[in-house]
Amino acid sequence: MTKIQNIQKLPQINKKTIPNIAVLLIMGASNTVAAVDQIEVNGLAQFGLHYSDHSAPWLSPWLDGGTGVLRENEGLNIGLDFATVELHADINVEWSITSVLQSNLDGNEHFGATEFHLNYRPLPTKGRLRGIRNQLRIGYFYPEFSLENTDIGWTSPYTFNFSAINSWVAEEVRPLGIEWTISRPGRQVRSPHSYEFVAAAYQQNDGVASLLSWRGWAIHNRQSVIGEKVDFANYFQFMPVEHPNPTYVDINKETDGRVGFYLGAHYQYLKRTDFRVYLYDNLADPFGLEPDMQYSWRTKFASLSVLHKLNRDSRVLFQYMNGSTEMGDNLGGVHNDFQAWYLLYNKKLAQHRFTVRYDAFDVNDKDLNSFDPNQSKGNSWTLNWRYVPTSGWFGQTWHLGAEVTYVDSNNQNRTLWTNWRGQQDQTKYSLISQLRF
Repeated sequence: MTKIQNIQKLPQINKKTIPNIAVLLIMGASNTVAAVDQIEVNGLAQFGLHYSDHSAPWLSPWLDGGTGVLRENEGLNIGLDFATVELHADINVEWSITSVLQSNLDGNEHFGATEFHLNYRPLPTKGRLRGIRNQLRIGYFYPEFSLENTDIGWTSPYTFNFSAINSWVAEEVRPLGIEWTISRPGRQVRSPHSYEFVAAAYQQNDGVASLLSWRGWAIHNRQSVIGEKVDFANYFQFMPVEHPNPTYVDINKETDGRVGFYLGAHYQYLKRTDFRVYLYDNLADPFGLEPDMQYSWRTKFASLSVLHKLNRDSRVLFQYMNGSTEMGDNLGGVHNDFQAWYLLYNKKLAQHRFTVRYDAFDVNDKDLNSFDPNQSKGNSWTLNWRYVPTSGWFGQTWHLGAEVTYVDSNNQNRTLWTNWRGQQDQTKYSLISQLRF
């Protein structure tokens, strides 16, 4: 972590575009800020040697137009997985700006912001309502569904890939919104119980669940950047329509002008047990349509997350998500239910971390459109070892690790191609090195 103290009289910045440059993100495109008290910078670059074993040659990644559910191509893959920099700038004791930059070598966008938001956090209340805290976030951010993705740049401290749930959230759930959180930390009132309640309104999330419906769930660690178009296989070439849907989803396209919402509640007991429950509904018009034929999808889901520390060296995590999505009518459109869950166990032994995670997931096709089968289901195992040094040079540390991921998926739209089977399995073996600062 790097801290830069007492930066005074910041210069004026052009505000015409969504910030993709670190300085612009720090300053928040604001001409009114006279001083920044402190900037905190954290970064992570992950390098990997991966060997992927696919049961069929057409299981290349969706980003390359394939029907696989792992990020890497078959065979040996060596290089940079991603790099991320997280910046937090305190304007004063109440106002701050957070931005997260990420670089990927695959996909349509190789560099951009994954989060960018203004934060307002006044001092706790006093008197009869002492200890109550309020917080606002305004901008692009992840809803805090996850107890898994808590590391630098919304990565996971447990595994190098993410669970199926949070792999999907990393791809498609990044709205532009306003979030209000009211909390009562237990330490403020000498109680073992802490509470938070969250409410948010947002736009720019009309295409959400496109990937779930057509590609299905996946296991990976790639985060889409703001405004990115995420590609997938051309399933529409088999449909008898003159103007098919695009083979991508624009994750921040606002189609219908409607405002979605989510509500959440957090509970923590003695920093030992955490519960989070959320209800998310984008309230989109399922008949909203862009000139490129991207529809708006009415998508809603509930999420439950649990973390429990068995002792100081071991913990378990669980998350369950259940929802539905619809686009168009029931005869020619897409109407699906979806669900997924994972169970994770993590054990610390000195400087070593060991993790095992099991995922199960499915998409249930509910419409009558026989030309567009969306039924899919699968499961996955991930085994992870990580070595965490106690200190580094010049504030930098290297994490080393190994990971094995096995995925068994049965996606019926693979059978649109002649002689292709829906059920396939993929295995990835990885050696990982992470540079952190």
